[in-house]
Amino acid sequence: MTFEAGEQVKLDVSGSYARGGEIVRYEWDVGQTAKLDDTGETITVTAARMPTTQSCCA
Repeated sequence: MTFEAGEQVKLDVSGSYARGGEIVRYEWDVGQTAKLDDTGETITVTAARMPTTQSCCA
């Protein structure tokens, strides 16, 4: 999937299940921050602008 920078994106795992048990918590780590961003079955995030890379030859 491709999203435009600034576009709102809904992430939904409400159809998830745990075979033989129950899901007690949903935790989201969105992006490259390595920290918990939100909890819950659904969250809405804003698509970020992808960084560009430039290369240079010496």
